[in-house]
Amino acid sequence: MKHVLELKDLFKSYGKVQALRGVSFSMDHGVYALLGPNGSGKSTLMNVIAGLLKPTAGEMLFHGEPLGAKRTAFYKQFGYMPQYPAVYPSFSVLEFLQYVSVLKCLPDDGGKEIERLLERVELSEFKGRRISALSGGMKQRLSLCSAVLGDPELLILDEPTAGLDPMQRVALRRFVGELGERKTVLWATHIVSDVESIAKEIIFMKQGVATVQENSAEPLEERYLAFFGDLL
Repeated sequence: MKHVLELKDLFKSYGKVQALRGVSFSMDHGVYALLGPNGSGKSTLMNVIAGLLKPTAGEMLFHGEPLGAKRTAFYKQFGYMPQYPAVYPSFSVLEFLQYVSVLKCLPDDGGKEIERLLERVELSEFKGRRISALSGGMKQRLSLCSAVLGDPELLILDEPTAGLDPMQRVALRRFVGELGERKTVLWATHIVSDVESIAKEIIFMKQGVATVQENSAEPLEERYLAFFGDLL
């Protein structure tokens, strides 16, 4: 069976420090929660998948094909929302998304898709506002729009609810849950309640090792505490 993304025995070293130690798992359509304390290897793993870091060993397959020489095709189906949004403060919301559309080679500068996404994340009325005047939560929602723009099949979301109020967190969770019905979403977070109801699998990262568990009726916070209790 060809998975959307398959990681095979990934290692990443920084000198004598092993940040990733034989990470192997596969993902298909759905939401996958990536959980772990600071220093567990989550950021390294996301950066390796995104191509920002090169693994020391191991390989990744996209629809059964090694990424290697197929990175260009992979990036057309990949969206990344970093923890700290990379936005241009002098741009307006609309100008920024149009700029991202050009980078992604989308027809008509994103056109109707931008309008639809802005409405979905409740930013339509702010599309003419400069990014420098946006709140932290608005910047988060704008960053999510830029990641989803172009309808990529694979999304990595790094702490996407940071800076959002409770109502906005609920709205974003519902949106991502909908995306997971037809996309593969890796959601890294420290807030287990954000992913508890929508994740199909939980990926616990601990000292560079990934342990994958199916989601269950057992409270995720209790599972988290049981898994990482010796590190807390």
